[in-house]
Amino acid sequence: MGKKALWWCLVLTCLLVPLAGDGLKMNLKNYCESWRMNVELHNVRDFQVVPEECIEYIGKYVTSTQYKVDSQMATEECLVYLSTSCNLKRDGLDAWIFDIDDTLLSTLPYYEDNLYGGRKVSVTSLEEWMKKGNAPALDHSLKLYNELKSRGVQIFLVTSRREHLRSVTIDNLVKVGYYGWTKIIFRDPANELVSVKKYKSDVRKQIIKDGYRIWGILGDQYSSIEGIPSPERAFKLPNPIFVFYNKVSVSEMKIHRISFFIIDIFFSSGILASYGTLWWCLVLTCVLVPLAGAAADWNILKLKTRDGLKISLKNYCESWRMNVELHNIRDFQVVPEECIEYIGKYVTSTQYKVDSQRSTEECLVYLSTSCNLKKDGLDAWIFDIDDTLLSTVPYYKDNLYGGRKLNETSLEDWMKKGNAPALDHSLKLYDELKSRGVQILLVTSRKEHLRSATIDNLVKVGYYGWTKIIFRDAANELVSVQKYKSDVRKQIINDGYRIWGILGDQYSSVEGIPNPRRAFKLPNPMYYVA
Repeated sequence: MGKKALWWCLVLTCLLVPLAGDGLKMNLKNYCESWRMNVELHNVRDFQVVPEECIEYIGKYVTSTQYKVDSQMATEECLVYLSTSCNLKRDGLDAWIFDIDDTLLSTLPYYEDNLYGGRKVSVTSLEEWMKKGNAPALDHSLKLYNELKSRGVQIFLVTSRREHLRSVTIDNLVKVGYYGWTKIIFRDPANELVSVKKYKSDVRKQIIKDGYRIWGILGDQYSSIEGIPSPERAFKLPNPIFVFYNKVSVSEMKIHRISFFIIDIFFSSGILASYGTLWWCLVLTCVLVPLAGAAADWNILKLKTRDGLKISLKNYCESWRMNVELHNIRDFQVVPEECIEYIGKYVTSTQYKVDSQRSTEECLVYLSTSCNLKKDGLDAWIFDIDDTLLSTVPYYKDNLYGGRKLNETSLEDWMKKGNAPALDHSLKLYDELKSRGVQILLVTSRKEHLRSATIDNLVKVGYYGWTKIIFRDAANELVSVQKYKSDVRKQIINDGYRIWGILGDQYSSVEGIPNPRRAFKLPNPMYYVA
């Protein structure tokens, strides 16, 4: 193998190990895990198929112990909430809503034959499979269902299945152990003309109008659990295979296609002309690329157990992290002691950076495809500050990555030093918004006395030119962060601004009324702000 051929082979090998736009080394597993995480964070929406290069990865996840443990923890959080926070009246009006597909019944057997979401689904084909009535139960959901029944809670099944599937669906449910619900509601022809989210919101309105108190909802789709009226609590099961929405995403990166396009260039240019050179180059590529993948510092699919659903510590800690991001786990004061090392490894890993990068890239996709900016000085975007623009990971590194109960004085003393680094991908988004004439509003839960140190820190790392920066004054310290930030949004809208989006790391920054047109969440398993 000549020197020239070896040179080109090494170039080819490097091209087959994808790099993010800013030089962050990102292998295919990083990319696919980030895609999955951002689906669950509700940053990636409206996709019709799983990206071609991630089909195998998603297939492995949904057939893994980890998927079962993630789902189990979601239903266990429902049980914790039921036992600690639900003041059931036991008057026949306490209610709980379940979706059906991939909440009570699994469609995995169908998707296993359809590339785990990698093939565009034919409604006819899916309904033919449903008519067979062989969908298995999701065991942890069945356990929750039976517990709710035993406590006298009225169970409502609200499905996007169509009315003509009523009989086979009921037979399937009963066959695998579900019975005794109060009402099962299918989507009639009139409701096929509206979005799933609106249809299910309208059903909830009617249930409340009938006098029921909806204590909770469990579903695998955001369209099942979002919308007005909201229940007391909503819980989401993981599902990276499909999404029920009306638009088509244009944000999928095609890493494999790019790689094979590069190979075609090498072939057509004559660089890999000889059989011997091609052979050795392919050997070298096949050795070096997997090694690059093996060197990745985060890969949940390596977290295997020997048999059944025997939960390892890594399974548990990954599931805890996922359920924090799904907003099933809330109000925690510290990271579980046994997961401190695991969470520390995550927030200092390439995977955390790639997950965050994907979140901001989805903001850019939305900005380019869905925002009809008026460019009249009233287009606005809201950013949180901590762990959105500035990173507190250096502080939490010295405090067990959230494993030590927060000392507010200690944290504020660290903030006063003004040395928090920028989150590079957020800075890139910030600058892009500025270049498009969007008014940037920074809404932070930091207290007013930190204004000067915070502004100096922001400017030092590259943030400037915002329209307004709002700190939490003494009066707002008496209300929740979510209410404070919701009230700020009301004022911003009253001032005439159109809030196109919010980026934050806490649900209290992105939820509440009034809603922006879109909210995007960065991952953060270290702490929770209510």
